[in-house]
Amino acid sequence: MDKIEIDQWIDEINKQIGKNLLNFRIEIGFSRQILAPKMGITHQQLKKYEDATNQISIARLFLLAKMCGRDITYFLSGIHDTPREEQINEVERIDLEIIKGLKKIKDKNSKYVINSLVKNLIDRE
Repeated sequence: MDKIEIDQWIDEINKQIGKNLLNFRIEIGFSRQILAPKMGITHQQLKKYEDATNQISIARLFLLAKMCGRDITYFLSGIHDTPREEQINEVERIDLEIIKGLKKIKDKNSKYVINSLVKNLIDRE
């Protein structure tokens, strides 16, 4: 493997970690402005980690995992033993945004209506 291939592989790994970090943040329903200070960084820096513009240190990733009661492997999932180009799946991102939105709805009846709508849409497919 030459230097260019190694650099590409490192980029893929950083993109996957960024994707996992973004998915985690959406899953727990936090904005960047809420999560970043808990990590000791700015929301702009968190965005750079999520976009893989900057690399997050293993120490900061480890501390985040410990703070959230997760194993660090959560943030490393999806990393492959061999280089492979991977792009963030837009459908997965939308799914997570829907889950985040649903968590914010407090009214039980509204949740039942949304659940009914989703079941009807599934039945149509």
